[in-house]
Amino acid sequence: MFETMGKRRYAMPLVAIIAVFCVMSLVVYPILNATPKNIPFALLSLDEGAKTPAGSVNMGDALVENFSAGLPVAEGQESPIAFTVLDSQEALDEAMENNEYYGAIVIPANFTVDTLAAKQAESQAALEQAQALQAAQAQLGADPTAAPTGAAPTGAASTDAVTAPSLTVLINPGKNAMVASTMQSALTTMFYANGIKAEFETVNSVDIGGGAMSSMMSGQMLIMPFVMMTLVASMLLFFTMRPAKDASRSAKYKAFGGQAAYAVVLSLLVAAAAIAIVTWFGGMNLPVGNAVIFLWIASFCMMLLFVGALDIAAPLGIVIVLLVFGCGMSIAMLAPEMLPDLWRNFIYPWVPQHFVGEGLRSIIYRGDGAVNASTLPLVITGCVGLLLLGLAGLIPGSKQKSATE
Repeated sequence: MFETMGKRRYAMPLVAIIAVFCVMSLVVYPILNATPKNIPFALLSLDEGAKTPAGSVNMGDALVENFSAGLPVAEGQESPIAFTVLDSQEALDEAMENNEYYGAIVIPANFTVDTLAAKQAESQAALEQAQALQAAQAQLGADPTAAPTGAAPTGAASTDAVTAPSLTVLINPGKNAMVASTMQSALTTMFYANGIKAEFETVNSVDIGGGAMSSMMSGQMLIMPFVMMTLVASMLLFFTMRPAKDASRSAKYKAFGGQAAYAVVLSLLVAAAAIAIVTWFGGMNLPVGNAVIFLWIASFCMMLLFVGALDIAAPLGIVIVLLVFGCGMSIAMLAPEMLPDLWRNFIYPWVPQHFVGEGLRSIIYRGDGAVNASTLPLVITGCVGLLLLGLAGLIPGSKQKSATE
């Protein structure tokens, strides 16, 4: 084949290098430029406030107002967290059940009362220490040789009697484990810098085993080999079972039917192999049954898309394969709120890895079945592939063209 290209074959290595450079640039650019922006976080104040001689006080409302303004960022940058204020515990529970937020900050009902009590205890302790110090100085002034005695321990006991209240912070790795971990680190730093106590709790928590990075890297570790095996199987299906150029329309559809039937078997093997990689070699504990069935559906639908595009025109199919691989590989791990604008607005909504990642997270962290909210978009992808196969059969072969001429 290459001999027929003449001198142009010497340019093939350069073309290959440029193609690999372009594809890998699409893969690594979103990862190297990942920045959290407007990550949805819930904010709920249950604080009932308190009445003081100066009037009613509700420190929870003031804290909500401060949080709602967003975290401090440099000029021209977006806040990493976008807080949504909820009005009840029921609304929060429903939102977390629907996986709407990466987490939530909950201000307890007794926040104002306990904060005022802690401040009063602190003031009382400071007053007692000051009185003890004055008494000691007076004693030393009356008798310089006397050992000082005081009531410092009393002040310390008063401080220990009342502690400042703490916030409850919910972290939801089921939406995206990497973002959840990033948010926990950012909020911990912010609370420490502002002297706020907080207790972190994890919702949709699942111990999937494996190493320390398993929960954050599980999507990439599973989806990357899954997509690559699906792509390779699709290319092999096309090159080994494509109809001849001069085949009749019925012969073409027969070949396409064989490709689709064989894709059913290959997609099951791809799904099983992808799960085997992360369970056998990664030591992860996953719901194998639902995960394999879901990946089987996903791989089959993606194969139909790739093979259908290749059957219409090999260059078109190759471009689609490279675009899906290059544009979508980083999306398996990164949440849309961390993607550059181009990926978030124009690539994330359609690329298959988006739906494969979402579907796997719903199975692993939320206990959903193989048929979940992400299955329908993948089935639509498969339907597009079937449509392409149908259109490919309508393209006239060489004999049909000569007959019409």
